[in-house]
Amino acid sequence: MPVKDRSAKAWLVYVIEADNARLYTGISTDVARRLREHLAGRGARSLRGASQLTLKWQVEMASHSEALRVERRIKALPVLAKHELISCVCERRDVLARFEDCNT
Repeated sequence: MPVKDRSAKAWLVYVIEADNARLYTGISTDVARRLREHLAGRGARSLRGASQLTLKWQVEMASHSEALRVERRIKALPVLAKHELISCVCERRDVLARFEDCNT
């Protein structure tokens, strides 16, 4: 089986809000496709059964590994800090500055 070239497309970190006000953080190379998958009940268990999902925030990362590191950091944030993050229009450099050790 061929190995996928993960560097071929840009990786994005995204945050979705479910109708129960829960926030879900993930990564994808195609956020619109991933949102459709979540709505269809495929993917994250925590989003299954949600009738409405809203993309609240996304930012492009330089690589798959960088996206994974930032995703992990966002998931570890308290809820209020997540809401603060998604309320800003951030670029990659802003997100990396927030999590200074993510770029190493």
